[in-house]
Amino acid sequence: TFSNIFNEEDYKKVQKLADEESKEWYKVKADQIESIRLELMNLTRNFDPFDIFISYKENDDSGSTTKDSSYVTDLYHLLTELGYNVFLSRITLGQIAGSKYEPYIYSAISTAQVMIVYSTKKDYIEATWLKNEWSRYLELIKQGQKKKGSLIPIYNGMDPNDFPIEFSGIQGLNQNDLNFKDKLEKIVTRIIGKKGNKYVETKYFK
Repeated sequence: TFSNIFNEEDYKKVQKLADEESKEWYKVKADQIESIRLELMNLTRNFDPFDIFISYKENDDSGSTTKDSSYVTDLYHLLTELGYNVFLSRITLGQIAGSKYEPYIYSAISTAQVMIVYSTKKDYIEATWLKNEWSRYLELIKQGQKKKGSLIPIYNGMDPNDFPIEFSGIQGLNQNDLNFKDKLEKIVTRIIGKKGNKYVETKYFK
């Protein structure tokens, strides 16, 4: 959670229903959780807010790099050349130890105005870590902390009907669409606004 656990309705309900001994036990655990949350906030305090978060599957079940990784690299460069501050874990967290990824990822999710979920396979988009990222972002939309429509699924070689049920009502973009770049830029500009004055050649996603 991004918020203070003492403000969570579940915690308040526990404190209301539990006996005195249990209340004290839950309070001790809540203090520990809040301490960790504050520590993570301090860790990411100097992490600049992001405009766009790209969620994707880096490795397949055998540990090999997915083709999605290559595709989102092009996507990253396209969006950065348009002037946006983009979070792509492999690039953004390149100098950070893997064991410390999580707080930075959660910080980026909480600040990003747009989340792009990229996938070439149904199994990828429903992979545990990927689902963890987009489900958290959808929860922020539900809470009103993000604009409706700020999650953008981009697919390549998969049927959009295979999107998770949670994506119902969300329009996906086909990477192979001839007007893909223009459509993506239009959506991102509508949500975030235009950044930079660079002209981007259509060298990506031809």
